[in-house]
Amino acid sequence: METLKAKVLLDVGVKFRQFKSKLTTDYIYGERKEENPCAKYASIDEETWQQFVNIRQTGKWQVNITFIFEYSLY
Repeated sequence: METLKAKVLLDVGVKFRQFKSKLTTDYIYGERKEENPCAKYASIDEETWQQFVNIRQTGKWQVNITFIFEYSLY
């Protein structure tokens, strides 16, 4: 039973990271940057969205994502 629980928690963590990545790619830096995902996703309120955007636009996060993109192309 513990193995199943660990797998489920691992899968949930992976899906959550993928969801955050999709939000960042689409709504912060992508085609939908003029849209607000709060209307599409009821679980995201405006305050939480603004905090997420602020984190994703910090210099530290920018450096991390630039590093990842530069080295993932090779």
